[in-house]
Amino acid sequence: MNINMETLPPTISIASECAKSLRSKTPSAAPVACKSLCLDFRNTFQVRYDNLYTTVNILSETMLGDIRIALNCKSSKIRAVKRFDKIKLQQCHNNGGESFQVELKLMKWLRAHPHEGLIAACPEQEQVDGPIDKYIVMPFASNGDLLSFIGKHGGKVSDDVVRDIFLQLVSALQYLHQTAGYLHGDISPENILVSYDKTGRLRVQLCDYGLACKIGSRHHCHGKKSYM
Repeated sequence: MNINMETLPPTISIASECAKSLRSKTPSAAPVACKSLCLDFRNTFQVRYDNLYTTVNILSETMLGDIRIALNCKSSKIRAVKRFDKIKLQQCHNNGGESFQVELKLMKWLRAHPHEGLIAACPEQEQVDGPIDKYIVMPFASNGDLLSFIGKHGGKVSDDVVRDIFLQLVSALQYLHQTAGYLHGDISPENILVSYDKTGRLRVQLCDYGLACKIGSRHHCHGKKSYM
């Protein structure tokens, strides 16, 4: 997830466009809480993406859609949004590929049972749907991913920083395995988000659970071909 902050339009301009957009649309129904995480998510969310968000920038294209930066027109908060084409989702599901259901279920579980090293879904009232796409709304990591961080430092990161990153990731994975009961399945620098806490310490978070699977399931061992 490579992020170039220089390509972001001014927030004031975005907010203005959002206000115009909202005035021209009728109010949508309040979101309905998801009572069960079954395979059919058609009725999970009632708010449409275009009624709540304005796309700021497309960060990257994915096999099933894209990852984008969007402005929540109601709260004025910047969010990261993962978009999934519903037709491609169904085709991928039929072929045993990435699972939107597993990713959403895990991100919702992490929202209720958080760990600082694992990205979770935003609150339910910020989640949206669309006629041809599904979405997962997440906090926006303005400092990009670990791959970009390494590149900015010319591939040279101090041993102390590397050690700290490693220990944070071990803690996150231990929680994911032992408490959540899932394997990530796609650990790479692009899927590790970077931020800084109030003390200036570098913090990392794992993201992208598209290849995650329940420990002990028939898909227990898998991952990207380039890493297998």
